[in-house]
Amino acid sequence: MADGAVNGLLGGGSGAEEPDEGRMPFLAHLGELRRRILVSLIAVGVGFVLAFNFSEPIINWLARPLRSAQRTDAPDPRRRLPSAAEVDARVEALFPGATYTAEQRQFLKTLTRAVAEIEQERGQRLQVIEVTESFWVNMKVAMIAGLFLVLPVVLYEVWAFIAPGLLIHERRFALPFVVISTGLFALGATFALAVVIPFAVQFLASYKTGNMLVQFTLTRYVDFVLKFTLAFGLVFELPLAMTMAAKLGLVTPQFLAKNRKYAILINFVIAAILTPTPDAFNQILMAAPLCLLYEAGIVAARVFTRQGPASG
Repeated sequence: MADGAVNGLLGGGSGAEEPDEGRMPFLAHLGELRRRILVSLIAVGVGFVLAFNFSEPIINWLARPLRSAQRTDAPDPRRRLPSAAEVDARVEALFPGATYTAEQRQFLKTLTRAVAEIEQERGQRLQVIEVTESFWVNMKVAMIAGLFLVLPVVLYEVWAFIAPGLLIHERRFALPFVVISTGLFALGATFALAVVIPFAVQFLASYKTGNMLVQFTLTRYVDFVLKFTLAFGLVFELPLAMTMAAKLGLVTPQFLAKNRKYAILINFVIAAILTPTPDAFNQILMAAPLCLLYEAGIVAARVFTRQGPASG
């Protein structure tokens, strides 16, 4: 009985150790997750430091569409601002030396030149209306630019974390997925910065403004540009997402083509959610590429699902 009790006790002890053995892979999994997050954070920090040195040139580059739009909406060319020599001649003609002293005429010349310079630069600079606004905008731009810079590293860490849980035939798609998704995100961001944002800014900044003075704050303008850029970067991942879904058997190209009309509706809903402003113009600017990307996703799904059985 004593031996049985001892054996039972030992058996209970070994059974009590099983949860510890079961927890070890979970703890190792958490350790791996912590390491991947730490590496990603270090990469983002390095990218932030590198980008912070160029945050001001980046902001000036982002503001180019706004300055271009304001120059396009400039007043009548006949209202050309006078040069310095013309200012001096007008002051001499309107305020002759017999009536005004040299100091008075020099003051009027300086004042008129200053007004002409302010008028020339009017509407071509972003406003800073809060004490800390410039600092935080530079920090935000540096963070986003640094994230773009190290995006392949972050995506690789994500892939390295989930790869052990994939099947062998699924792992071979992981690295191409990271590379292609990075390329598509960069392509979408480039398309937004080079095509969509300049067009949207030129249209919106001059739409029914008349003789109004159009000014933008630094925070709101930069937020508008960054949100548009991030949104288009995510939108351009649509063909890859559709192709992966078809490759995994979740959908078929025929199903995607058959439900095209519902996809168009969903695209407009997504555009309404992702666009930083509620106006219909910006929603159309995003929904139209979404519809084109959906068609590209159907074509890619057909091509790769045809190649799947042949390669197998």
